[in-house]
Amino acid sequence: MRVLIVDDNYMICRLLQQQIDWTGLGCEEPDVAHNGVEAIEKIENNPPDIVISDVRMPVMDGMEFCQLVSERWPQISLLFMSAYEDFAAAQMAIRHNVKDYILKPFDRERLGLLENVLRNIIKQREHEELHTKIIADEYLNFLVNVIEERNVEALEDFLGMVHDLGKVKAARKSNIWPHLIKPIFAYRYSLYNQDPGMLAQEEQRMGEELATLGWEARVDYLRGQYQSMMREEADAADCDIVIAVRKVIKDQFASPQLNIHMLGRLFHMSPTYLGRIFLERTGMKLVDYITEKRMQYACEQLSSTLKTVKEIAEEAGYSDANYFSRAFRRKTGMSPVEYRVKYRNLDEKKLWESVANKGEQK
Repeated sequence: MRVLIVDDNYMICRLLQQQIDWTGLGCEEPDVAHNGVEAIEKIENNPPDIVISDVRMPVMDGMEFCQLVSERWPQISLLFMSAYEDFAAAQMAIRHNVKDYILKPFDRERLGLLENVLRNIIKQREHEELHTKIIADEYLNFLVNVIEERNVEALEDFLGMVHDLGKVKAARKSNIWPHLIKPIFAYRYSLYNQDPGMLAQEEQRMGEELATLGWEARVDYLRGQYQSMMREEADAADCDIVIAVRKVIKDQFASPQLNIHMLGRLFHMSPTYLGRIFLERTGMKLVDYITEKRMQYACEQLSSTLKTVKEIAEEAGYSDANYFSRAFRRKTGMSPVEYRVKYRNLDEKKLWESVANKGEQK
């Protein structure tokens, strides 16, 4: 958290830099400006999170400075300080969303009051940032990893922050809960390859159950759901192998050598045992899963590129284009050429231009 102190009194600036525990508050050592114009230049170069400004200064006074900052940088939290109980300044502070008004001179008590104000501002900003990140699904991968790693401590830390978020009016009005149950179903789908339709119905049901609860009860409900998933993960030790196998397939499906026997050697298991684990955990045969990944790639390339069928077959792990075509027909019910004609994303003009350009290059 970055702080800018604006005061024409050098001693006041130095006092605030030295007498407040900025590190303990989670802030960098404050930068300093001695009038509003200098402060604006510093804000333009590197906007702070918090500005503590004197009211009466030369060149540009605090009220003019406050108005300009609130208009141009509304995300900055503003604090006023003054040696005068200036009612006009207090009114200005209210109009321009100034967080508080601190009187000088500073003694230990007033410094303590300032620290409390700063602490509250920082906590509020942290809540706002957490809320924004949850809504943007920035915690999705983190929470999926929490389940995979069975990290109870990380879960409790996160749910503690969500619990405190209930104190923020904006958070209580918005619906963050679909974003907090989404990782559970993203994990279940990625690991177990469960039916998306059934998962969507269950996700909706969970959302409806959450909607009937108060804030604290919702946090407890989430805790129970995440812990349940962690227990499933703990009971399924073989899932780690399945995850690793799926990663190898994702990375190496283009290799013609990729098959159940190669995977068995890689993971030091018999192909039969590995195939059984994979089927139990995903509901899909390992051979079918490899084919699925290869066909997904082939369909994507056929619909979005002008590569030849032979080129796509090789890139999908098939050394024999004829065998690929037969396998593709069994999977999709049509030949690669028929699929391309039906689903290609290139319009006719772009398709003709691409073909023409290839001819010119030859």
